Amino acid sequence: MSLVASRLGLGLTPFFFAACSVLIDSGQSAGGGGDGGLANSLPPPDLVDCGDPTHSTEDPCRTIDTLQPGAVGSGLALAWRSEFGDPRLDVVGGAVHGGELYLAVRRNDPTGEGGIMAVDVESGARRLVSGQLSVMGGTMAGVGSGNGFQGLSGVGVSSGGNVFALLLPEFTGFSGFMLDIGADGNRTTRSIGTDCAATLPSDLVIQDSSLPALLPDSSFYLVAQNIQSEWLVRINGEQCELLDTIPLQAAVESMAWSAGEVWMVDVYGSSLLAYDTVSGKSRLVAAPTSGSPGLEENPIGSGGLAVGNVVFGAGGEIFNRFRLVEVNRATGSRRVLPSEVGPARSVPKTRQLVFLHPTRAALLLVIDGAVVVYDPKSGNNNVLSY
Repeated sequence: MSLVASRLGLGLTPFFFAACSVLIDSGQSAGGGGDGGLANSLPPPDLVDCGDPTHSTEDPCRTIDTLQPGAVGSGLALAWRSEFGDPRLDVVGGAVHGGELYLAVRRNDPTGEGGIMAVDVESGARRLVSGQLSVMGGTMAGVGSGNGFQGLSGVGVSSGGNVFALLLPEFTGFSGFMLDIGADGNRTTRSIGTDCAATLPSDLVIQDSSLPALLPDSSFYLVAQNIQSEWLVRINGEQCELLDTIPLQAAVESMAWSAGEVWMVDVYGSSLLAYDTVSGKSRLVAAPTSGSPGLEENPIGSGGLAVGNVVFGAGGEIFNRFRLVEVNRATGSRRVLPSEVGPARSVPKTRQLVFLHPTRAALLLVIDGAVVVYDPKSGNNNVLSY
Protein backbone atom coordinates (compact mmCIF):
# COMPACT_ATOMS: atom_id res chain seq x y z
CA MET A 1 0.00 0.00 0.00
CA SER A 2 1.32 3.46 -0.85
CA LEU A 3 1.78 6.06 1.87
CA VAL A 4 -0.90 8.31 0.37
CA ALA A 5 -3.33 5.41 0.12
CA SER A 6 -2.63 4.33 3.67
CA ARG A 7 -3.12 7.85 4.98
CA LEU A 8 -6.42 8.18 3.13
CA GLY A 9 -7.48 4.82 4.49
CA LEU A 10 -7.13 6.28 7.97
CA GLY A 11 -8.95 9.45 7.02
CA LEU A 12 -5.81 11.58 7.37
CA THR A 13 -4.31 14.29 5.23
CA PRO A 14 -1.74 12.85 2.77
CA PHE A 15 1.75 13.86 3.87
CA PHE A 16 5.05 12.34 2.83
CA PHE A 17 8.17 11.40 4.73
CA ALA A 18 10.43 8.47 3.90
CA ALA A 19 10.49 5.80 6.58
CA CYS A 20 13.56 6.00 8.73
CA SER A 21 14.75 5.22 12.20
CA VAL A 22 16.32 6.75 15.26
CA LEU A 23 18.27 4.95 17.96
CA ILE A 24 18.67 6.95 21.15
CA ASP A 25 20.37 5.23 24.04
CA SER A 26 19.41 7.38 27.00
CA GLY A 27 18.43 6.37 30.52
CA GLN A 28 18.16 9.81 32.11
CA SER A 29 15.40 10.42 34.63
CA ALA A 30 12.23 12.41 34.05
CA GLY A 31 11.92 16.05 34.97
CA GLY A 32 14.23 18.68 33.53
CA GLY A 33 14.64 22.35 34.15
CA GLY A 34 16.65 25.35 33.03
CA ASP A 35 19.57 23.17 31.98
CA GLY A 36 17.63 22.07 28.91
CA GLY A 37 17.18 18.54 30.26
CA LEU A 38 20.92 17.80 30.02
CA ALA A 39 22.07 18.35 33.60
CA ASN A 40 24.49 15.42 33.75
CA SER A 41 26.60 16.58 30.80
CA LEU A 42 29.67 18.74 30.30
CA PRO A 43 29.09 22.41 29.41
CA PRO A 44 28.01 23.16 25.84
CA PRO A 45 30.82 23.57 23.30
CA ASP A 46 32.14 27.05 22.53
CA LEU A 47 29.94 28.28 19.69
CA VAL A 48 30.22 31.21 17.33
CA ASP A 49 27.67 33.79 18.47
CA CYS A 50 25.30 33.76 15.51
CA GLY A 51 23.22 36.50 17.12
CA ASP A 52 26.14 38.89 16.60
CA PRO A 53 25.77 40.54 13.17
CA THR A 54 29.53 40.41 12.68
CA HIS A 55 29.36 36.58 12.66
CA SER A 56 26.01 36.00 10.95
CA THR A 57 27.57 35.40 7.51
CA GLU A 58 30.26 32.98 8.73
CA ASP A 59 29.80 29.36 7.63
CA PRO A 60 28.81 28.00 11.08
CA CYS A 61 25.95 30.54 11.21
CA ARG A 62 24.58 30.26 7.68
CA THR A 63 21.38 28.49 6.65
CA ILE A 64 21.97 25.10 5.09
CA ASP A 65 20.72 26.04 1.62
CA THR A 66 23.46 28.70 1.35
CA LEU A 67 26.30 26.35 2.32
CA GLN A 68 28.46 24.33 -0.05
CA PRO A 69 28.87 20.68 0.99
CA GLY A 70 32.32 20.27 2.52
CA ALA A 71 32.40 23.85 3.83
CA VAL A 72 32.30 22.87 7.51
CA GLY A 73 34.12 19.89 8.96
CA SER A 74 36.67 17.67 7.25
CA GLY A 75 36.16 14.53 5.20
CA LEU A 76 34.00 13.55 2.27
CA ALA A 77 31.63 16.18 0.87
CA LEU A 78 28.40 14.42 -0.08
CA ALA A 79 26.30 15.72 -2.96
CA TRP A 80 23.27 16.47 -0.80
CA ARG A 81 21.54 18.60 -3.46
CA SER A 82 20.98 18.29 -7.19
CA GLU A 83 22.08 21.03 -9.57
CA PHE A 84 18.56 22.45 -9.24
CA GLY A 85 18.74 22.60 -5.44
CA ASP A 86 16.40 19.66 -4.82
CA PRO A 87 17.36 17.05 -2.20
CA ARG A 88 19.47 14.26 -3.74
CA LEU A 89 20.39 12.45 -0.53
CA ASP A 90 18.39 12.08 2.66
CA VAL A 91 19.19 11.04 6.22
CA VAL A 92 16.80 8.27 7.30
CA GLY A 93 18.03 7.50 10.80
CA GLY A 94 20.89 7.88 13.21
CA ALA A 95 22.61 6.60 16.33
CA VAL A 96 25.14 8.14 18.72
CA HIS A 97 28.02 5.98 19.92
CA GLY A 98 31.67 6.43 20.92
CA GLY A 99 31.88 10.15 20.16
CA GLU A 100 30.35 9.83 16.70
CA LEU A 101 26.90 10.33 15.20
CA TYR A 102 26.19 7.53 12.74
CA LEU A 103 23.81 8.53 9.95
CA ALA A 104 21.88 6.31 7.53
CA VAL A 105 22.03 8.14 4.17
CA ARG A 106 20.22 7.11 1.00
CA ARG A 107 19.37 8.60 -2.36
CA ASN A 108 15.83 9.86 -2.96
CA ASP A 109 15.12 7.42 -5.80
CA PRO A 110 14.93 3.63 -6.28
CA THR A 111 18.60 3.24 -7.33
CA GLY A 112 19.61 1.70 -4.01
CA GLU A 113 22.43 4.18 -3.48
CA GLY A 114 23.09 4.46 0.23
CA GLY A 115 25.48 4.02 3.08
CA ILE A 116 26.41 4.79 6.66
CA MET A 117 28.35 7.95 7.47
CA ALA A 118 29.87 8.81 10.86
CA VAL A 119 30.39 12.38 12.10
CA ASP A 120 32.72 13.22 14.99
CA VAL A 121 30.56 15.13 17.49
CA GLU A 122 33.44 17.41 18.55
CA SER A 123 35.36 18.14 15.33
CA GLY A 124 32.66 17.54 12.71
CA ALA A 125 34.97 15.24 10.75
CA ARG A 126 33.10 12.89 8.41
CA ARG A 127 33.89 9.35 7.29
CA LEU A 128 32.07 6.81 5.18
CA VAL A 129 31.65 3.67 7.27
CA SER A 130 30.13 1.49 4.56
CA GLY A 131 28.30 1.78 1.25
CA GLN A 132 28.39 3.97 -1.84
CA LEU A 133 27.35 7.64 -1.92
CA SER A 134 27.59 10.51 -4.39
CA VAL A 135 30.17 13.15 -3.56
CA MET A 136 30.78 16.60 -4.97
CA GLY A 137 32.37 16.56 -8.43
CA GLY A 138 30.10 13.84 -9.80
CA THR A 139 31.95 10.83 -8.43
CA MET A 140 31.06 8.07 -5.98
CA ALA A 141 32.72 7.24 -2.67
CA GLY A 142 32.65 3.59 -1.68
CA VAL A 143 33.67 1.51 1.33
CA GLY A 144 33.21 -2.23 1.89
CA SER A 145 31.64 -5.06 -0.06
CA GLY A 146 28.43 -7.06 0.25
CA ASN A 147 24.78 -6.43 -0.46
CA GLY A 148 23.68 -2.85 -1.12
CA PHE A 149 21.45 -0.52 0.87
CA GLN A 150 18.17 -0.83 -1.06
CA GLY A 151 15.38 0.06 1.39
CA LEU A 152 17.72 1.59 3.98
CA SER A 153 15.56 2.56 6.95
CA GLY A 154 17.93 3.11 9.84
CA VAL A 155 21.23 2.49 11.57
CA GLY A 156 22.14 1.24 15.02
CA VAL A 157 25.25 0.52 17.06
CA SER A 158 25.56 -2.21 19.68
CA SER A 159 26.98 -1.58 23.13
CA GLY A 160 30.21 -3.14 21.87
CA GLY A 161 30.42 -0.77 18.90
CA ASN A 162 29.14 -3.09 16.15
CA VAL A 163 27.30 -1.14 13.45
CA PHE A 164 24.20 -2.50 11.73
CA ALA A 165 21.81 -1.11 9.12
CA LEU A 166 18.08 -1.82 8.82
CA LEU A 167 16.68 -2.47 5.33
CA LEU A 168 12.92 -2.53 4.74
CA PRO A 169 12.51 -2.71 0.95
CA GLU A 170 9.18 -1.82 -0.62
CA PHE A 171 6.66 -4.57 -1.36
CA THR A 172 8.23 -7.10 1.05
CA GLY A 173 5.72 -6.65 3.85
CA PHE A 174 7.24 -6.80 7.33
CA SER A 175 10.22 -8.87 6.26
CA GLY A 176 13.52 -7.23 5.46
CA PHE A 177 17.23 -7.46 6.15
CA MET A 178 19.83 -6.37 8.64
CA LEU A 179 23.32 -5.59 7.39
CA ASP A 180 26.02 -6.30 9.97
CA ILE A 181 28.93 -3.99 9.12
CA GLY A 182 32.50 -4.92 9.93
CA ALA A 183 35.34 -2.56 10.80
CA ASP A 184 36.43 -2.72 7.14
CA GLY A 185 32.96 -1.73 5.93
CA ASN A 186 32.15 -5.20 4.57
CA ARG A 187 28.53 -6.20 5.00
CA THR A 188 26.93 -9.50 6.07
CA THR A 189 23.21 -9.89 5.47
CA ARG A 190 20.67 -11.61 7.70
CA SER A 191 16.91 -11.87 7.22
CA ILE A 192 14.49 -10.25 9.66
CA GLY A 193 10.74 -10.37 10.15
CA THR A 194 10.16 -13.60 8.24
CA ASP A 195 7.69 -14.84 10.86
CA CYS A 196 5.49 -11.74 10.57
CA ALA A 197 3.34 -13.13 7.75
CA ALA A 198 2.20 -15.99 9.98
CA THR A 199 2.06 -13.96 13.22
CA LEU A 200 0.31 -10.72 12.26
CA PRO A 201 -3.27 -10.24 11.03
CA SER A 202 -3.38 -10.34 7.24
CA ASP A 203 -4.87 -6.85 6.91
CA LEU A 204 -1.96 -5.11 8.67
CA VAL A 205 0.64 -3.20 6.66
CA ILE A 206 3.65 -1.16 7.69
CA GLN A 207 2.80 2.48 8.39
CA ASP A 208 5.71 3.65 6.30
CA SER A 209 5.96 7.31 7.27
CA SER A 210 6.96 6.78 10.91
CA LEU A 211 10.44 6.20 12.30
CA PRO A 212 11.19 2.64 13.40
CA ALA A 213 12.85 2.67 16.82
CA LEU A 214 16.05 0.59 16.86
CA LEU A 215 17.64 -0.87 19.99
CA PRO A 216 21.35 -1.60 20.49
CA ASP A 217 20.60 -5.36 20.25
CA SER A 218 19.28 -4.77 16.67
CA SER A 219 15.65 -5.50 17.56
CA PHE A 220 13.25 -2.71 16.65
CA TYR A 221 9.73 -1.37 16.97
CA LEU A 222 7.59 -0.11 14.12
CA VAL A 223 4.01 0.94 13.49
CA ALA A 224 1.54 -1.25 11.60
CA GLN A 225 -1.91 -0.18 10.48
CA ASN A 226 -5.19 -1.34 9.08
CA ILE A 227 -8.21 0.74 8.22
CA GLN A 228 -9.33 0.86 11.88
CA SER A 229 -6.22 1.64 13.90
CA GLU A 230 -2.46 1.60 14.33
CA TRP A 231 -0.53 -1.09 16.19
CA LEU A 232 2.92 -1.33 17.74
CA VAL A 233 4.98 -4.25 16.42
CA ARG A 234 8.31 -5.58 17.71
CA ILE A 235 10.68 -7.44 15.39
CA ASN A 236 13.69 -9.31 16.74
CA GLY A 237 15.54 -11.26 14.09
CA GLU A 238 13.00 -13.42 12.29
CA GLN A 239 10.53 -13.20 15.18
CA CYS A 240 7.58 -10.84 15.14
CA GLU A 241 5.28 -9.72 17.97
CA LEU A 242 2.04 -7.72 17.84
CA LEU A 243 1.97 -5.63 21.01
CA ASP A 244 -0.94 -3.19 21.33
CA THR A 245 -3.00 -0.55 19.60
CA ILE A 246 -1.61 2.98 19.69
CA PRO A 247 -4.08 5.38 21.37
CA LEU A 248 -3.30 8.55 19.43
CA GLN A 249 -5.79 10.72 17.58
CA ALA A 250 -3.62 10.86 14.45
CA ALA A 251 -1.04 8.68 12.72
CA VAL A 252 2.35 8.16 14.38
CA GLU A 253 5.06 10.18 12.65
CA SER A 254 8.14 9.62 14.82
CA MET A 255 9.39 7.06 17.34
CA ALA A 256 12.35 6.71 19.71
CA TRP A 257 13.37 4.09 22.25
CA SER A 258 14.78 5.10 25.62
CA ALA A 259 15.30 3.14 28.84
CA GLY A 260 12.66 0.51 28.16
CA GLU A 261 10.05 2.83 26.67
CA VAL A 262 9.00 3.55 23.10
CA TRP A 263 8.14 7.21 22.62
CA MET A 264 5.79 8.32 19.85
CA VAL A 265 4.48 11.60 18.48
CA ASP A 266 1.68 11.97 15.94
CA VAL A 267 1.94 13.61 12.53
CA TYR A 268 0.37 16.85 13.76
CA GLY A 269 2.54 17.12 16.87
CA SER A 270 -0.61 17.05 18.98
CA SER A 271 0.30 14.24 21.38
CA LEU A 272 3.32 12.53 22.90
CA LEU A 273 2.92 8.92 24.06
CA ALA A 274 5.26 6.57 25.96
CA TYR A 275 4.81 2.79 25.79
CA ASP A 276 6.42 0.72 28.57
CA THR A 277 7.87 -2.39 26.92
CA VAL A 278 7.90 -4.30 30.24
CA SER A 279 4.36 -3.64 31.52
CA GLY A 280 2.78 -3.23 28.08
CA LYS A 281 1.02 -0.07 29.21
CA SER A 282 0.92 3.31 27.46
CA ARG A 283 0.82 6.73 29.09
CA LEU A 284 -0.06 10.00 27.45
CA VAL A 285 2.77 12.37 28.34
CA ALA A 286 1.49 15.40 26.42
CA ALA A 287 -2.18 15.56 25.47
CA PRO A 288 -3.69 17.61 22.63
CA THR A 289 -4.29 21.19 23.69
CA SER A 290 -7.04 21.80 21.14
CA GLY A 291 -10.16 19.96 20.10
CA SER A 292 -8.79 18.84 16.75
CA PRO A 293 -5.46 17.35 15.67
CA GLY A 294 -3.45 19.78 13.60
CA LEU A 295 -4.69 22.89 15.38
CA GLU A 296 -2.08 22.94 18.15
CA GLU A 297 -0.71 26.34 19.08
CA ASN A 298 2.66 24.75 19.94
CA PRO A 299 2.86 21.42 18.06
CA ILE A 300 5.61 19.03 19.06
CA GLY A 301 8.07 18.64 16.21
CA SER A 302 7.27 15.32 14.58
CA GLY A 303 10.44 14.89 12.52
CA GLY A 304 12.49 13.23 15.25
CA LEU A 305 12.56 12.69 19.03
CA ALA A 306 15.34 12.75 21.62
CA VAL A 307 14.52 11.60 25.15
CA GLY A 308 16.49 12.92 28.12
CA ASN A 309 15.37 14.61 31.34
CA VAL A 310 12.94 16.28 28.96
CA VAL A 311 11.82 15.26 25.47
CA PHE A 312 12.89 17.21 22.40
CA GLY A 313 10.87 17.10 19.21
CA ALA A 314 12.46 18.43 16.03
CA GLY A 315 10.65 19.94 13.10
CA GLY A 316 8.72 18.39 10.31
CA GLU A 317 7.91 19.63 6.82
CA ILE A 318 4.34 20.15 7.92
CA PHE A 319 5.49 23.35 9.66
CA ASN A 320 7.35 24.62 6.56
CA ARG A 321 10.30 25.68 8.71
CA PHE A 322 12.60 24.22 11.32
CA ARG A 323 11.00 23.80 14.73
CA LEU A 324 12.35 22.52 18.06
CA VAL A 325 10.07 21.92 21.01
CA GLU A 326 10.89 20.83 24.57
CA VAL A 327 8.31 18.75 26.47
CA ASN A 328 8.40 18.30 30.25
CA ARG A 329 8.10 14.57 30.97
CA ALA A 330 6.29 15.12 34.30
CA THR A 331 3.72 17.75 33.31
CA GLY A 332 3.49 17.49 29.52
CA SER A 333 4.01 21.24 29.19
CA ARG A 334 5.67 22.44 25.98
CA ARG A 335 8.22 25.12 25.23
CA VAL A 336 9.24 26.25 21.77
CA LEU A 337 13.02 26.71 21.67
CA PRO A 338 14.53 29.68 19.79
CA SER A 339 15.33 29.29 16.10
CA GLU A 340 15.88 32.91 15.04
CA VAL A 341 19.66 32.75 14.55
CA GLY A 342 22.18 30.41 12.97
CA PRO A 343 21.36 27.37 10.82
CA ALA A 344 18.18 26.79 12.86
CA ARG A 345 16.69 29.54 10.67
CA SER A 346 16.73 27.11 7.75
CA VAL A 347 13.58 26.06 5.90
CA PRO A 348 14.34 22.33 5.52
CA LYS A 349 13.43 20.22 2.51
CA THR A 350 13.80 16.86 4.28
CA ARG A 351 12.96 15.38 7.66
CA GLN A 352 14.90 16.83 10.59
CA LEU A 353 16.32 14.67 13.38
CA VAL A 354 17.51 15.44 16.90
CA PHE A 355 19.92 13.59 19.21
CA LEU A 356 21.32 14.17 22.68
CA HIS A 357 24.99 15.11 22.54
CA PRO A 358 26.80 12.18 24.22
CA THR A 359 28.93 14.29 26.58
CA ARG A 360 27.83 17.93 26.48
CA ALA A 361 24.75 19.92 27.46
CA ALA A 362 23.79 20.28 23.82
CA LEU A 363 21.73 18.74 21.06
CA LEU A 364 22.79 17.43 17.67
CA LEU A 365 20.34 18.37 14.92
CA VAL A 366 20.30 16.96 11.40
CA ILE A 367 18.94 19.46 8.87
CA ASP A 368 19.13 18.59 5.16
CA GLY A 369 22.31 16.59 5.68
CA ALA A 370 24.06 19.11 7.92
CA VAL A 371 24.84 18.28 11.56
CA VAL A 372 24.12 21.28 13.79
CA VAL A 373 25.14 21.75 17.44
CA TYR A 374 22.36 23.44 19.43
CA ASP A 375 22.58 24.88 22.94
CA PRO A 376 19.04 24.51 24.38
CA LYS A 377 19.77 26.95 27.19
CA SER A 378 20.80 29.91 25.00
CA GLY A 379 19.31 28.95 21.63
CA ASN A 380 22.63 29.57 19.92
CA ASN A 381 23.53 27.00 17.28
CA ASN A 382 26.30 26.30 14.76
CA VAL A 383 26.82 24.05 11.76
CA LEU A 384 29.23 21.37 13.00
CA SER A 385 29.53 19.38 9.80
CA TYR A 386 28.28 19.60 6.20
